[in-house]
Amino acid sequence: EEEALVRLVKENFETFDKGRLVKPEGFVDRKLLIKFTNSKGEPIVGEISAITEPMWRASNANHGAFEEFRSLFPKGMPTDAAERQAINADILKRGDKLKKEMSATFGAAQKQIHPSFLKVCYGWLCRSW
Repeated sequence: EEEALVRLVKENFETFDKGRLVKPEGFVDRKLLIKFTNSKGEPIVGEISAITEPMWRASNANHGAFEEFRSLFPKGMPTDAAERQAINADILKRGDKLKKEMSATFGAAQKQIHPSFLKVCYGWLCRSW
């Protein structure tokens, strides 16, 4: 179904296929950026996210945790030791707890998804999650 959707979109819109991505917390989808013309005749770019039902449910369940995490760490959780030292320890603990919550929910969703959807390829390099 995913490939049929991608073909249909590419047949009808100028498309940039970002491919299937797995976020560090385990969220997986396939992003398509499409260029189309709005009602004023102006070219604009929109995003289509191809997602499985289990991942969609997990995403909805994680929405509050994601919003809180993003408010604490707009650029993502820092991995550099110096950057981490500059952040309040309680905030880091909260961020780690939120990541674990999201990872658990997305991990459970991944177990309901066909393994082929969790295979991500970059040229010749492929990785299964």
